[in-house]
Amino acid sequence: ILTDVAVPVWTTNLPPSVTHIWLHNCSLLPETELEKFPSNFLSFDLQNSDWMELAHLSATLQDVGLINNPNLHRIANFRVNPAGISVVNTSISSWIVDNSTYAALNSQPPGKYGTENGYDMFNSTIESDPVECDKLKGTLMPVFTNKTLRSAMRNNNTYSNANFTVCLLPQSVASTPSSTASNSTPFPTMTPSNSGVSTGAAVGIAAGILVVICLAVWVYRSQTKKRQQGQNDSHEKYVGSPDQINGPMWEDVHGTFESTAQNTVGLKQQNQQSGLTGHLDMRDLELCRIQVKDIQYHYIMGSGAFADVWSGSFEGEPVAIKVLQAKNVSMSQLQSFLDEIHLMSTFDSPYIVKFIGAAWKQPKDMKCVMELMDGGDLRDYLAKL
Repeated sequence: ILTDVAVPVWTTNLPPSVTHIWLHNCSLLPETELEKFPSNFLSFDLQNSDWMELAHLSATLQDVGLINNPNLHRIANFRVNPAGISVVNTSISSWIVDNSTYAALNSQPPGKYGTENGYDMFNSTIESDPVECDKLKGTLMPVFTNKTLRSAMRNNNTYSNANFTVCLLPQSVASTPSSTASNSTPFPTMTPSNSGVSTGAAVGIAAGILVVICLAVWVYRSQTKKRQQGQNDSHEKYVGSPDQINGPMWEDVHGTFESTAQNTVGLKQQNQQSGLTGHLDMRDLELCRIQVKDIQYHYIMGSGAFADVWSGSFEGEPVAIKVLQAKNVSMSQLQSFLDEIHLMSTFDSPYIVKFIGAAWKQPKDMKCVMELMDGGDLRDYLAKL
């Protein structure tokens, strides 16, 4: 029994044999950390205190007494599983509990006074602030709902039908707001294994994937330029066939294509007809080619400096269609677009936009068909957060 002292007293080395503590007329120091409360204690009795809040107390307590504490209005992160609890001359306006504590409190019968187990209320109220509970995404729930033996309580005329309310937190809790008491600290994080991915986490994952894609494009283009420089002296290497359905013949498993001089001449002629000069490296886009006639255009969703994105359909399914603006496109920009399409064709993940195919009649008409994402522009979405 400790009387007229300033808590925390358990910062001193209490012997392990001490399992019961009664705090009578004890003040609470601002730096007190109740989570350091000895876990081996079996009973906790707080009487005639000036405490405004009881928070971060977690122990295997069998008995709890909160008696004559007129300033005590808030209980949070109070994780106990008592066999008996008494609340006397105390008005609680905010009591926040997790699932295990709620189940323990709500399973108790009334009428502890004069016995060892159950709950007892005298000249006390237990309520919870609905505004605070809503901010915590909690639910106001009745507690101590067993009323069958309330006649055994000391003031049974008052409490025979009284209702007591707590704020029951959801399975996943990030933190609680600080109370008015100076010694309040946030709830610890509890992350169950079945919790979903939040919106912030999803946006963060999408941003990370975008960075990886940009880095991969840069590395891929650097390697492509080096490979093209090594092929400048060879006129037999196949560098693309933008409008030939049958495609080239493969000579090895590393992606090196061989074609006839007729294919190369045909590519040059198509480039000249489209106002472009030079060679295009289209590699294996034939593998993901779809027919232009199977694509329907609906309306433009967005435009950039060199390309438009259309809403359309392919084989009855909604799609997004990215098309270069022919009047502005240069040879290097078209090659960049081809590299982008080729890179997208190598990805297969449920967490990124699905690539459907590429369609063209001649190089400048290249179209990239993708899964339609109805969330709008990513930059606009991030700007709204």
